[in-house]
Order: sequence, then structure tokens, then C-alpha cells
Amino acid sequence: MPKDHSEERPLSTREEWMLVQRGEGWTYGQIGADHGVSAGRVGQIMRGVREKLGVSTDEEAIAEARRRLTDAD
Repeated sequence: MPKDHSEERPLSTREEWMLVQRGEGWTYGQIGADHGVSAGRVGQIMRGVREKLGVSTDEEAIAEARRRLTDAD
């Protein structure tokens, strides 16, 4: 069943920035070092991002975020 986007939860600034970094090819370890958290914590945050966007992978999350930005224009 497709996700109903009528009740979308917005991403936090931190989540958005980490998603941008993933889109640029950064690893969880690199992102964690940049934000002062562990790679494991980045993984937890990215799981939350995927949940909010209704997707299963980081790649799908990046594509969905881009789609939403395009639809918002």
C-alpha cells in the first residue's frame, strides 16, 4: 500500500544535512565525525529519516527527498 504523504513529518535540520552528506557519498563514520557523534548514532538517525520518508534504503531516502523538493517548487 503506498504511503499517504498527507501527514508527512518534516526532517530536522540535522537529518536534512546528514541526508545531503549521504547523497554526496559520505560514510556514516565521516558524517559522525563531522557532527561529533558515532557512526552507530548516524545509523539510528538515518533509520529515522528513512521511516519519516517511508523508504527502506538511504538511496531511496535521497531520491524521495529530492522528489519532494521538486514537487514543492
